[in-house]
Amino acid sequence: MIWAAAFAVAGGAAGLHAQPPADPYEAGVAARQQGRFAEAVALLEDAAERAPSNSDAWVQLGFALVPLERFDEAETAFERALAISPDYQDARIGLARIAFFRGDLDRAEALLGETGAHPEAAPLREQVRAARTGEDAPRWRLDASLGRSELSAGLPGWTEASVALGRRLDARTSVTGLAEYARRFEAEDVYLQARVDRQLAARSWGYAAVGGAPDARFRPELALLAGATLPLGGSPDGIGGLYAILDGAVARYAAGTVTSVSGGLRYVFEGDAAAVGARLIAVEDETGTTRTGFGLDAGWQATGRLRLLAGYVDAPETSEGVTIETQAWNAGARLGVSDTLTLSATVLHERRPGYDRTGLVAGFGWRF
Repeated sequence: MIWAAAFAVAGGAAGLHAQPPADPYEAGVAARQQGRFAEAVALLEDAAERAPSNSDAWVQLGFALVPLERFDEAETAFERALAISPDYQDARIGLARIAFFRGDLDRAEALLGETGAHPEAAPLREQVRAARTGEDAPRWRLDASLGRSELSAGLPGWTEASVALGRRLDARTSVTGLAEYARRFEAEDVYLQARVDRQLAARSWGYAAVGGAPDARFRPELALLAGATLPLGGSPDGIGGLYAILDGAVARYAAGTVTSVSGGLRYVFEGDAAAVGARLIAVEDETGTTRTGFGLDAGWQATGRLRLLAGYVDAPETSEGVTIETQAWNAGARLGVSDTLTLSATVLHERRPGYDRTGLVAGFGWRF
């Protein structure tokens, strides 16, 4: 009976969808307000085609396109509305929001200057003002860390240290140089890396990096890395919502080439009050064997300046030039001492074939 009822409801729903809406404009507005943006776009495009002089249809179409990050089409829709109704302030708000998402703060401010006391103008002005403040913020960042790990089975401990210097080139782009020193089993390596981070679109980021260790003993001789963070849902003018996380790397070791890819999801709560993530990991090791694993992570903004972090990984790792299976957990904290200085500490425990590793890593970040 339950299945029969379910199929009856589904059939009824299909029948309803099969009927064209009597008013695509009203149906499109309702779909947009309920967050069904792709459906809203189809309906409002139909409404605009039926009544091309209806400026409301063009404005609503623009607002439905923005969350889908189809900014060029949204811009065209808002401009069509203004061509029909030059005093339509909602259309200017839409254009200002697109300019803000693209990082064109001058155009956003110019458009907002024409909107008067529109209720949505004030919060958008605050966002533009905050972005302006960000432009005046320190452009350089120095990060350094020092870690020590003790091994079981009477093995000598490991020491590691790193320093990274980054510079923000503009509102969307930054570059970073990294140097890492590691001592393991009486062998030493220094790994160097150059990285570029770029905001691809609103709430979308990507990076690419190249690195290597001269005279490598256990670190890669050459490594290429790239990844991206892409929004799958959430407010277009905030950072909360669901994201897809994609990463890939190719590394050449003395024993052979290792290729790894990982993909997962991360949910960021509104205001970045907390975040949780999960990812799947696949590695083709130096022998051509495919290995898989997974990772979990979480973060919580306990106070305005203190963030707690935790993670667990059960996945293959290339160590000393050989890929092995590892299980590791970590827990840490990051404290914003001031607007420019951040302190961090992480404890970790890792199980490896033949021995366990327990360590502590402490570091700081300084913006100037």
